[in-house]
Amino acid sequence: MDEERLRHWLAFASVKGIKRQVLKEILKMAGGPTPVFEEKGGATQVLLGYPELCLGRDMPGQELLASIRKSVSWRAVDKDLGYITRHGIKVITLDDDAYPPYLRATADPPFVLYVKGDAGLLDKTLVAVVGTRRASE
Repeated sequence: MDEERLRHWLAFASVKGIKRQVLKEILKMAGGPTPVFEEKGGATQVLLGYPELCLGRDMPGQELLASIRKSVSWRAVDKDLGYITRHGIKVITLDDDAYPPYLRATADPPFVLYVKGDAGLLDKTLVAVVGTRRASE
């Protein structure tokens, strides 16, 4: 994945103040995060064609995109990207073939996964134990 595309994924994953369901729909309709951050791109036209994405928000598509763009700290994104690069962390995005299909099929999958170590293990049958240190009675 090229660095600019990775920057856009990291930025998209950091968006605050917009419901995740709306972000997921924007991501699907725009074909990825890059059009969302391009000044001249199809994302604005996509949103203008789907006003239902703005339900519960008193803003049209252009304002929704502006709000998304404004919520991103590019300085923080670049800092994260530097850390990822220095520490050999693999980033797997929601549209990546390496993204675990069962996780992708959940109701609210993360936009990005950060992997340190053997990413191939994500393809194996896994068992997870989830619990608490202080179980209630």
